[in-house]
Amino acid sequence: MIATRRDGGKEQILLVRSFRPAAEQWFWELPRGWAEPEEVHEGINTYVEAALRELFEETGKSAREPVLLGEYVTDTAVYPQCVGVVRCATTNAPDSPADGEVAAVRWTAVGDIHGLIRSGEIRDAHSLAAFALWAAYGSESK
Repeated sequence: MIATRRDGGKEQILLVRSFRPAAEQWFWELPRGWAEPEEVHEGINTYVEAALRELFEETGKSAREPVLLGEYVTDTAVYPQCVGVVRCATTNAPDSPADGEVAAVRWTAVGDIHGLIRSGEIRDAHSLAAFALWAAYGSESK
């Protein structure tokens, strides 16, 4: 999920700080999550609905004007799972990690994202793929 806001006329992107046990590291990354298994089987969830739920669970923020930018496949050879990337603007709720998965939230200027990727501060595959889709469709929020 690429959640944005405007601050002083400049667009910012919401990043979250999470510990990933499999990598045994902390990461700054985009908010993300999965549709609950019962939601998928019942056919009542979409990428947008899952993204909005996860954004609220992780940060306490609600979204407006969500747009599905597209999908990518995590691994075409071993574990081909489709992931949707949603872009939205956020409400002005206070920044507050909500569900215990997120240790902190951070607003980052759009112009700083490439530098954070080059420095390795943003390096998880899901965030990098989402930023590639976002760049392909244009970075400005609607």
